[in-house]
Amino acid sequence: MEITESTSLERLESAVEQFEGLASDEPEISAAYSEVMEQLHRAVSQCHDLTADTDHNEEDISEIRKNLASVRQKVRDCHPALEKAKTDCAEEYRAILGEQKDAFEKLAESEQQTSNPKAYAALQTFYKLTRLEELASEISAELMDLSGDLEHQKLQQHDTPPIGHYDAESSDPAQPSLSP
Repeated sequence: MEITESTSLERLESAVEQFEGLASDEPEISAAYSEVMEQLHRAVSQCHDLTADTDHNEEDISEIRKNLASVRQKVRDCHPALEKAKTDCAEEYRAILGEQKDAFEKLAESEQQTSNPKAYAALQTFYKLTRLEELASEISAELMDLSGDLEHQKLQQHDTPPIGHYDAESSDPAQPSLSP
């Protein structure tokens, strides 16, 4: 059975690469997602192996799809850590600025950076955490798409059963057998 590489796999790898790059600066997030990322890399490797090797069966595909579903659930399970970090960052930002928050947000980015570097750093961290949240959702979606792609490719490998020739019959109701 031959399985071809899908664009979902490419998009997944791109999202994972971006996520890891951004998360590397955030130790709490890196720690929360480290095991998931390892499992994700193994699942991606299995998908590459599947596309490179034509000697596999439906059970192999089913096993990989189960792994993808498991990794997807673990990505979702790590979401609270990301939410907590984002909430903590927003609270820190508000605490630093206090009542000057509105005035600070009206400044240009360069002015924000010079007028209050701590608040600016907290704001940038918040933006980064928001992007990480988006990437985690994207990874989850791509895992689901990849699993669906594998299933569709598996089903396309099956021969379509022959369809017999059927004479078209009228769909008109039969004439009543009793005369009035």
